[in-house]
Amino acid sequence: MRYRTWSFILAVVVSVTNAQNTFVKTIGSVDSDYGTSCKLTADKGTILTISSADASGRIQFSLVKTDHNGSPVWDKTFQISDYTYAGTVLETTDGGYLVFGSTGASWNSCSLFLLATDAFGNQEWLKTFSASQNDKAVSIIPATDGFISCSIGDYNLGTYPRTIITWYDEHGEVMLARSYGTPVGTEVRGITCLADGGVAFASFSKFDMTDFFPHTLITNADKNGIVRWTKFFKTFYDDEPFGIASDQSDNIYITGRSYFVGKEWDGFFLKLDKQGTVLNNTFYNAGTSNGEIFRCIITGENGGAVIAGDLGTFDERDITLLQVNANGGQVWAKRYPFSVNYTNYPYEIYRDHTNGIVFTGDVRPPAWYRDAILVKTDQNGDISCYDQDMSYTTGPEQFVITDQLHDTMLVQTVPVVASSVLTSWNITPKLICEHPAPIPDFAVSIHDGCDHFCLDFTDKSLNQPTSWLWEFEGADTLVSTQQNPVNICFDERGSYTIKLTATNSVGFSITTYSDVAGTDCPESPLLIPNIFSPNNDGLNDEFAIKNLPAVYTLTIYTRWGNEVFAVSNSRKYWNGKDGGNKEVSDGIYYYVLSTPENSYKGFIRVSR
Repeated sequence: MRYRTWSFILAVVVSVTNAQNTFVKTIGSVDSDYGTSCKLTADKGTILTISSADASGRIQFSLVKTDHNGSPVWDKTFQISDYTYAGTVLETTDGGYLVFGSTGASWNSCSLFLLATDAFGNQEWLKTFSASQNDKAVSIIPATDGFISCSIGDYNLGTYPRTIITWYDEHGEVMLARSYGTPVGTEVRGITCLADGGVAFASFSKFDMTDFFPHTLITNADKNGIVRWTKFFKTFYDDEPFGIASDQSDNIYITGRSYFVGKEWDGFFLKLDKQGTVLNNTFYNAGTSNGEIFRCIITGENGGAVIAGDLGTFDERDITLLQVNANGGQVWAKRYPFSVNYTNYPYEIYRDHTNGIVFTGDVRPPAWYRDAILVKTDQNGDISCYDQDMSYTTGPEQFVITDQLHDTMLVQTVPVVASSVLTSWNITPKLICEHPAPIPDFAVSIHDGCDHFCLDFTDKSLNQPTSWLWEFEGADTLVSTQQNPVNICFDERGSYTIKLTATNSVGFSITTYSDVAGTDCPESPLLIPNIFSPNNDGLNDEFAIKNLPAVYTLTIYTRWGNEVFAVSNSRKYWNGKDGGNKEVSDGIYYYVLSTPENSYKGFIRVSR
């Protein structure tokens, strides 16, 4: 079981939209609810964790699956013990979900838990781990061969807390756990995975025994948890990190807040290279009375980032989004006054397949009690309601940077298998506003042939488009207005661009798809397709290579290099299932085909 990622090596999908699908929705019960984590799912919906406090003070969490419009499809609620808090949810490659959190008799006597479910939220296994006397879950991220979590050990006990980093295999078994601390304690706030299997994490800590205020501490460790470097980032007063991310070059992005006399809290954006050299060091002030707090960050285009936070007074705070460029300059900023005279906070953010931005958190509208919120904006932070343009000013303040070494020790953890109690929880979705623009999408099937290459297109667009405009670069048919055009042929094999414009009453959206159309024909009549659709409709249901010799070996791998299918000297074709007879997820897979004459390597797309 591994986390699902959305990156393609041989295919590029770019969405350009005139009218994006946007919405503001809340999900909650009669009690106090807030969204703690949200992720994009394979079907373009969202998986969401919501924590809820009932009238007796117990904390439980719900796993909620929504469709592409943010409407709940199903929900499941879990009460492992009186205090059960869900920190992060991930989707796994088998279509299920993994939840990381804390559970215990109270918030001062917790252990960590990992809960795995199937695609419908039904529990498959649950494991708990104790790394200290009281463990607070913070976050979990995907790794090459499993998962990596960060948590706070000995949290809120009056002693010095520690940062705990734990490595798990794909079944949730602990492979390694390390504790990191300074003489005056650390609290980890976030973690990100690096290209070489190492990690970077942001903590909240004092520099030494003489330091009165805590500051931001960034640590870079290798895949065995051995510290490569640490750096303190300090102003005079508190400097508190909240979010961390990294890009393909292992540049590290950190956001949080710092306190300044006369301005109170300002948000900050730090960017470091993989050696810890500062690339950006910027503070942001919007002039609100109690200041600005930046809580979540995702990387953006050209070395920039999108930051979610909140600002305002102590008891009236609005959620904000800020996009910055690589130099920390504001590209755009939005403020969302969802409710008056109440606090509203974001807790996790992601960018979806349309380049829009989705976030969750909590809101306190006057008409009902505190609810989890789910918001989808377009690529510029616009919704269709409640969005206000705003601007930040940047000041002369800069962090003072100091190298700092950790005291590091190995933490022995003993997993304990536990059972959860599934409880009933009557959630109610509430629509605030919605702008259901079309979301273009399509599937492709191939007609084999060495003298031509022909494709059939099946429209899979969402939100009920009423008209379609297809544009086929280099094909014998350049334009089509059919919903499902067929027999679109290309004289030569190569890379072509297909553009679909889908329109409904709200507006139109465009998706542009570029891919390699076919492979060079071998001298022999061996024909290898690069896409198939194992949906049991009797058409193109198998990865069938025509004219295979009697002696051959075929192996199928995931993009991570994990084997999912192998066969030798047989006419058993791959039907899109793994060794456990489970359907694999749609996407790119790689094949290695060996015959006595040649060896072939390439990709195959599974598209149902």
